[in-house]
Amino acid sequence: MLISTEKVPTGPSVLSMKFTKTGNFQGDAAIFVDGKSVGRTHIAKTVPATFSIEETFDVGEDTGSPIIEDVYAVPFRNEGLQKLTVKVRSD
Repeated sequence: MLISTEKVPTGPSVLSMKFTKTGNFQGDAAIFVDGKSVGRTHIAKTVPATFSIEETFDVGEDTGSPIIEDVYAVPFRNEGLQKLTVKVRSD
C-alpha cells in the first residue's frame, strides 16, 4: 500500500505517481504532491495480465470492485478531480 506521509492540501494541487520497473511484473512507486515526494514503496507483484470485461477503468470514480475494501465502498466518486494526464514511457 502506498500512502502519503503528509496530508494533501485543500484546494488545487498536482498529485503524481512515478513507477519504475525493477523486474518482471514488479517495481518501485513514488507519489508526489506539487512536485514534493510524499511516499514511496516497492510493489512486489503487478498485474501480469489483462482485466476481465466486468471490471471498469474509471477515472475519478470507482463503479466496479474497490481497490481496498476498508478505505471506501463502491460506487465511489471523487468530486475534486479536474484533470488527469497519463504519460507512458518505455525505456
